Amino acid sequence: MKRDQFNRTGMFNTVSAYMDQNKSIWGGVKAIADTVSEVNAGIAAVDAAARKQQAPTSSATEEKAQVQLSLEEKTLELADQLSALAEKNQDAKLAAEAEFTLSSLDKLPDDELEETGKSVSALATANLAALVDYSIAPADVTALDHLTTQFHGVKSAPRKVVAGRAGQTSTLPDLISNTTSLLRNRLDKQMRKFKKSNPEFYAGYQSARVTVDRAAAAAAARRPRPHLPIRRPLRRNSWRGYWVRHPRCQAEPFELGTCILPGKARRIRTRPKSSLKPQAGNDRKRFGFRPDKVEQASSLR
Repeated sequence: MKRDQFNRTGMFNTVSAYMDQNKSIWGGVKAIADTVSEVNAGIAAVDAAARKQQAPTSSATEEKAQVQLSLEEKTLELADQLSALAEKNQDAKLAAEAEFTLSSLDKLPDDELEETGKSVSALATANLAALVDYSIAPADVTALDHLTTQFHGVKSAPRKVVAGRAGQTSTLPDLISNTTSLLRNRLDKQMRKFKKSNPEFYAGYQSARVTVDRAAAAAAARRPRPHLPIRRPLRRNSWRGYWVRHPRCQAEPFELGTCILPGKARRIRTRPKSSLKPQAGNDRKRFGFRPDKVEQASSLR
């Protein structure tokens, strides 16, 4: 179900719940009761189609995989005994027909795997008397036939589920549109008679008819608020003409960066850090303030 369809079905359910809650007000009007019944039937049809549309394919896929593995193992079990019998009797034709591996069976398409199971079952039935010495009983052949039949029923199950979901996807918009038409063309007009006689009920109905984008509201609630930048003043070195950060902004004011002023942003112009190493006795003259006081001022923040 798409986002707009999800929002409209939410509006349908809200209107239905509101009408049921205030049934004592409109219950005596037969036309409104008939319209509400049709709206509830439309909501039920939409919900049923949505459940079918969202039906998972994992269960059908897992069931097919389990039956397929059982069929492959049982086919290989009988085929190996037939291959050993062919080797003993020097039967090249039987050896070629019964030569399989689990990997080769797993790579076969579904239809070919089913036909291989039937072929191995026929070979085992034809050589059943000789296979008694290999501990192969008629029950083993019957089990293979049962797995082949079971695989025939589940091999297309995932595609059937996908096809069913596609069918519901194509019919769901029509169901939603029909229910919307019932509300817009019939119930909305029938509610207008309560605009003056019962304005509170009418206003509540109008509020229930609003389609709310619940996904957008939830996303907005989870969205973090932006952090406003801290505005700090710049301090100018009158001797060199360089702009540096105020001592209370950060402990090391000589790195390049942007300091946001009340009206605009200005690039800090500084010299390379390597040339700004303080020299003893010349700090105030070089930088306009003492760098050793910067760390002390920063700790006051």
